[in-house]
Amino acid sequence: MKAFTVHDENTSIYVSPPHDVTADSRYDAALLLVMGERPSAMLDIGCGRGDFLRRIPASVRRSGIDTVPAEQVPPDIEYVRHDIALGLPWAAEQFDVVFAGEVIEHLLDTAGFLAECRRVLRPDGVLVLTTPNLAYWRNLLQWLRRQQFFFVDHRAAENGHVRYFAPPTLQTLLVETGFHVERLFSVGDLPTSTNALLRGVGSLVERLCTLRNLSLVATARRTRTAQ
Repeated sequence: MKAFTVHDENTSIYVSPPHDVTADSRYDAALLLVMGERPSAMLDIGCGRGDFLRRIPASVRRSGIDTVPAEQVPPDIEYVRHDIALGLPWAAEQFDVVFAGEVIEHLLDTAGFLAECRRVLRPDGVLVLTTPNLAYWRNLLQWLRRQQFFFVDHRAAENGHVRYFAPPTLQTLLVETGFHVERLFSVGDLPTSTNALLRGVGSLVERLCTLRNLSLVATARRTRTAQ
């Protein structure tokens, strides 16, 4: 029988593209952080078909940006089809909250991207960001087994990741680009393992280790002056 490789497991996360079966844990965590700000206007960068924005009350101005066709996004969402690598097509200080879920790892110019997030945030606005965690506990196991880390695949076209973040790296980058990091933690585990022991370890790690889970989640408030 063919061994189940990291490439196979990374690919199997997307069981029916573009649906990401790891998204719920990230969305649940991010929603609490976003709504805790009581925003009047928020932007979802990389909004896809609006799965996260649908969870936000319609009383909030809900804006999204991605490259999917506009007809795939609900009509009550202010949607812009645009390549975010070219900047954000909004004037400065438009939003109380910017959500960037699983976006920054796809971008070469991460500092430029965060500068754009900061620009469109209102004073003291908040960026809620998620990204795969290089310090994920199963990557430590992969290292011991002399195997490739999860989401660090030499076949980059498989999921397009070109940047990788451990908790200190992400925190440093956010501070350098004009944010104060208020919270940094991690959530989730790969749901695709057939190994009961690994699933049990994952459940234990999720309860006990705040920075060893699958996805990093950061809440970073815009500082009054850039660094």
